[in-house]
Amino acid sequence: MKKLVREHINEIFTEDSDPIKDLNIGKKNQILTDLKEIGITENDINFFDDDYTFYMKESNRVQSNEFYDIQLKYFPKGKRELLRKLEQSQDDITDIIDEAIANGVEKEDIMLIIKYMLPNLSWNNPRYHSAHRDLVQAEIYLHKIGRSRKQKKEEDENNIYVFIGYIDKVPVDDVKGKEYYEDKFAVEKMVKIDKYNIGQLQNIEMMKQRARSQYGGQPGSGVFMFTVPKDLMDDDYYDEIPRHCYDLVVKYKQKI
Repeated sequence: MKKLVREHINEIFTEDSDPIKDLNIGKKNQILTDLKEIGITENDINFFDDDYTFYMKESNRVQSNEFYDIQLKYFPKGKRELLRKLEQSQDDITDIIDEAIANGVEKEDIMLIIKYMLPNLSWNNPRYHSAHRDLVQAEIYLHKIGRSRKQKKEEDENNIYVFIGYIDKVPVDDVKGKEYYEDKFAVEKMVKIDKYNIGQLQNIEMMKQRARSQYGGQPGSGVFMFTVPKDLMDDDYYDEIPRHCYDLVVKYKQKI
């Protein structure tokens, strides 16, 4: 019977060999060959997914321009453009994410690439000074666009207020007309926030600093959040707790 494979080719394989690897063909082997030329071995990198996207391992985080060029050579289009934008563009991070999604990149992969790229930026990169903020904004934005229809409906129907709360001494007259003081929860100001707005979220840290400075850890004091239906509270801010919501605020406030 006539053989389909020449004898001298077939002989290079053993039972436990990998023909693709033995012939040095296939995308992964091409990548490893290119990396070897710049002094990087397979032990230095992690491969992800079936498309063989690859990154330096955490312990070998510093990478060269040559490594970046090899990534651009082998990454599929959507991920390649995301890498390029993170490395070279000053576009808003949300616009970069939208473009990556339009190019077919999964949200999980987008976050993986962003988490990998942004901490590695060199000091002269156009995004260097905004890298940390961009990373936080990316996580917030991807969470926002990844909401279920039910989650979006709930968030659209409710407001979130953040405020510094403390225990105040309030004068009270008893039935005999005698005045005394009792503890009552009070607020400095209740401010409506958008939890997907990084600037507003950063203001919460300033509120925490003020609460520590002003009330020094007094029992019952701190920074709180309160979620409430829009038909009960919908102003941008309140100087005090609305009377009709006082009991709800006291009962359902959450310290943050």
